[in-house]
Amino acid sequence: ILFPLVIATIPAGAWSRSVSLAALAVILLVDGTSAWRSVFMRPAPADEQAIAQTLAVQPLPGRVVPLTFPDVTSADIYFTSVIGSRSNVSGWSLENTSQQNSVRRLLDSAQHAPDYLQRVLSLWNTDYVLARFADPQQSAALRTTLQFDSTAQHGDLALWQRAQPSAFAQQLTDHRVLVIGNNTTAWLYAFPTASEGYSPNPADYSADYLSHFSVIGLNRITGGGSLEPALGDWVRQGNTLIVDLSGLGQLYNQGVTLFGVRTAAMNLTGDYALNWPSALAGLPDQLTFGSLDTPWVGATYFNLDHTLATISVRGQSYPLLGYQDVGKGKAWFISFNLLYLLNQQDRQVIATRLSDYLLAQTDATRALTLPPADVTVTARQPAHVTLTYASPKAFSLVLSMTYFPRWQASLDGVPIVLHNHEHLILLDVPDGTHTITLDYVPLSTPIARLGLLVSLLCIALTFGV
Repeated sequence: ILFPLVIATIPAGAWSRSVSLAALAVILLVDGTSAWRSVFMRPAPADEQAIAQTLAVQPLPGRVVPLTFPDVTSADIYFTSVIGSRSNVSGWSLENTSQQNSVRRLLDSAQHAPDYLQRVLSLWNTDYVLARFADPQQSAALRTTLQFDSTAQHGDLALWQRAQPSAFAQQLTDHRVLVIGNNTTAWLYAFPTASEGYSPNPADYSADYLSHFSVIGLNRITGGGSLEPALGDWVRQGNTLIVDLSGLGQLYNQGVTLFGVRTAAMNLTGDYALNWPSALAGLPDQLTFGSLDTPWVGATYFNLDHTLATISVRGQSYPLLGYQDVGKGKAWFISFNLLYLLNQQDRQVIATRLSDYLLAQTDATRALTLPPADVTVTARQPAHVTLTYASPKAFSLVLSMTYFPRWQASLDGVPIVLHNHEHLILLDVPDGTHTITLDYVPLSTPIARLGLLVSLLCIALTFGV
């Protein structure tokens, strides 16, 4: 878009318009030829052709996702997006974008957090997995954990099919766990039942959405200064907040406090002694935090009402785990980026013990997957979906459709609001018998309309209109 705009601003005497158009044509030809050869003219290996033929006759309608190691390639992504006329899991094609952490997390979870992977595949209505593993035993163990059956094997490429079909429409139940922050991989691995927040800023979440959750975990958040106003009332109602305020950067120097607990940064280098409560007996009494070359920076806390675990630093004890009573609820504080450290050191067993201990103090559900919603899909096209349902009470409906602001929804012809739940569409619907309609409207957002206007302006400038 910018190329013709720049060319149009150059005086005609300096660079004729015909030359500029010729340059643009050459750029499009070079880029288009490369893309055509890499995507459409790549010969399909024999194993992929055989897998595609097998998948084409499979009955389940869900998505297909590649778990091909050591890395999912662009060819894998393209292959899974076209075989069997099925959708692939949105996000796999977003490598080297802002979604890269999510892509890497799913791949790494096959080894480090299969429970998390099981939850995500169910949420995304994934019925098929394209699998390539170097270790057959690891492949078989993961397939069993995920509750998939082996449908076909050609060369080193396997096709797995879900033993029980996943659901396109699911119900977001209450008493769940939510994790908010940037790069929350370690927390999602430690709390595999948790949903991933759509924004790192707690202030971006509505009270209605938060009502589904009785536990919220916070790590590497933004908008730290607005944290207590955003979540204070939610905690006081009897819910549980679990926070590690490590990574708040300059807020340390501003003396940030949360529910009366003061936060400060501390650098750790080397091995440190730990003291755990009896309920966590058996956890290691020593951990390594950083080195002289690379100090480990994390949060420590002052004025905690209850300190359960401590770390000894230069002869003085600091809280490693503790909590503050907040109205009817609790705010737990974890120090020194502990879950991230355990994930980095591949000590997931310790992180699981900690998360189990924390969740045992709450009423949070331990269910990995959401229950299917009792709805009937009467029309399903790329840009149009229609559903009907009859329910004695209101509920929140999660559809395995990638959330995007250009989708619009209506209930019996009356517009309703779409919400973002883990990059999927969430609708709050009333009781009774109703029809839901969703339509993708390309020019329904101001940004889309602005983009069209700029494009038309550039074309007009290029051709001298």
